[in-house]
Amino acid sequence: MSFRLNPRDMHVSTIVAEHYGMPIDELAKILQTSTINAYRIAKRWREAGLMAKLPVKPVPGYYWIYCTPKSAEELLGHPVRYWAPTPKMAKHTLTVLRVRLALVGAELGNWISERTLRYEVSAPNIRGHRRPHVHDGRYTTDKGELWAVEVELSPKDPAYARDSVQRAYQAAQAAHCAGLIYYCADQQIKDLITSCAGGLQLSTTTRFRVALLEDVLPDEDDITAAATRTRQGLWLIDGGKQTGSLR
Repeated sequence: MSFRLNPRDMHVSTIVAEHYGMPIDELAKILQTSTINAYRIAKRWREAGLMAKLPVKPVPGYYWIYCTPKSAEELLGHPVRYWAPTPKMAKHTLTVLRVRLALVGAELGNWISERTLRYEVSAPNIRGHRRPHVHDGRYTTDKGELWAVEVELSPKDPAYARDSVQRAYQAAQAAHCAGLIYYCADQQIKDLITSCAGGLQLSTTTRFRVALLEDVLPDEDDITAAATRTRQGLWLIDGGKQTGSLR
């Protein structure tokens, strides 16, 4: 049986591949349709071989869809590892997707996914050398600047956090990013990351910013608009909610 897939199918399936997977309600928001219709579309994608046959519900809520390794490789243009949603990774995966939608919407080409970044550093490790840090994503601002993004949802041991922040910043420098921004789930995590940054030798060419997730993620009622909006000024950085381009 053959299936006719339209440009929208391929566009949104590519977003699914970039972010490993997503729950049906998030898919509905991107498609600007009902969850019932999103289920129908996902079923058609599964029958066409784009998505894995077995829906998974890693956390309470809606079922998730995720690409088969073959379709993900075809959509992304590079090899991938098999991935299926798990309770441990579901929240972080979904939060990174929502941050991406808030920053650049559902466009393609302005976001480099963690999945692609991981492929780029997947060469065999040289003994005595650690692989470069892999950011949660990188995006291009309206000014044409490339920014690296990290999403932190839970507190970490201070020593581990310092090492992680240093490696994330070094990776941003190596990629010639204009800056690295951390989006943190709460003030405690933001304070920890800010403290870790105090020990970095910050350059004038690679900036460092820390923000709260609530500053970039829209209210629930506005998520659909964020997913489909044309690119506007990018949100905030340190402190309270504000709009405007990154500086």
